[in-house]
Amino acid sequence: MTSFYDEVTDEESKTLLEEAIGLASHWHYDQRDKSDYPYIMHPLRVMLKGTTWNQRIVGMLHDIVEDTPVTIKRINAQFGDTIAQSIVCITHLPNEPNQMYLARVCTDLVARQVKIYDIEDNLSPERMANLDRPTQERLRKKYNDALEYLVKNGPPVQRHLR
Repeated sequence: MTSFYDEVTDEESKTLLEEAIGLASHWHYDQRDKSDYPYIMHPLRVMLKGTTWNQRIVGMLHDIVEDTPVTIKRINAQFGDTIAQSIVCITHLPNEPNQMYLARVCTDLVARQVKIYDIEDNLSPERMANLDRPTQERLRKKYNDALEYLVKNGPPVQRHLR
C-alpha cells in the first residue's frame, strides 16, 4: 500500500490543499454555524489540526458533501480516490443512525482522525459559549459519546485537548 507521500510531490500536495480551501470557501460562503459565526472557520480549524496532507485536505472538505451541493463524484475527479474515500467515510448520510455512521468513519484512518479533530472543535468552549444550556448539554453528550466510540474502535489517535 502506498502512502499519500508516495503518490504526490509536496508541490502537488500544496496545490490540492489550496484547491480544497478554495472549494470549501466557495461552497461554505455565507453559511453560519450554530453560534452565528462564519461556518468556514470550522473547516479551517479542523484542517489546521491535521498532521498529514490527507488529513488537512479531508479536514477542509469534511462537511462539503453533507452541507453543500458538491458530490463525491466531483471530489473524486478533483482530489482522487484516496481523498474521495475518506470523504465518503466521514459524510453522515441523511437519516443514518449514528452508530452506523461512526462504524463507517472507523473504516478509514484519515476519516477517523479528522472526525476526532472535528468533534474536538465542536466541543471547544468558544463554539459552545453562545449556545443555550440544554443545547450545550445535548451536544456535549452526543460528541463525547462519539469520541469515546472513535477512540476505542481503532489504533491510537492524536488528540488536541485544551
